[in-house]
Amino acid sequence: MLSRFPNFGHGTIGCRKWWFMVVSETLSESGLKAKVNSGNERLHEKIFQHLYDAFSTDEFWTLERHTFDVLENLTKNQQKLAVISNTDERLDNILKSLRIRQYFNVIINSYRYGVSKPQRGIFDLTLSLACHENRGGLVPQQAVHIGDSLELDFQGARTSGWHALLFDQEDKKSLKVEEKFLLRSLLEIPLKLSTL
Repeated sequence: MLSRFPNFGHGTIGCRKWWFMVVSETLSESGLKAKVNSGNERLHEKIFQHLYDAFSTDEFWTLERHTFDVLENLTKNQQKLAVISNTDERLDNILKSLRIRQYFNVIINSYRYGVSKPQRGIFDLTLSLACHENRGGLVPQQAVHIGDSLELDFQGARTSGWHALLFDQEDKKSLKVEEKFLLRSLLEIPLKLSTL
């Protein structure tokens, strides 16, 4: 679906239609054909709506251990925080539902802005909005991106001139990343930041 309609259908079919197509195609490929139920609604639409709404809340999202402690520590130490996510328009609601929205100065969802990781544009946009929020200038070398994808997060940030840390909780030995750039726990963030 991403190859046909990149970035959740941004600028084309829109994210709701994009997700409906994902759900509908998944159900069809699993053998569950679209059919009308007794309430005269399409089964695929009902399933889609339930999933779309449920994934807009904290129902299917889990925070990593120590998330609140680390966010409290970082904000207490005057760190400006942003979220950069390849996701759709529901990101802000999800963060509110998880009770962490208030920790972030800038929230970037790729769907809204039409640019996604690992593209440099999403990192530049984040810096631009952070500068506006801070009323001061920031350069990429002052920014650190933390993520769990080698290609999208780590390499995308570094190619954009940012520092980067890769969250590798599963300790994948196959990753070709220096140990100083790897995080095994969120609790390591303050120490790793001090060494960059």
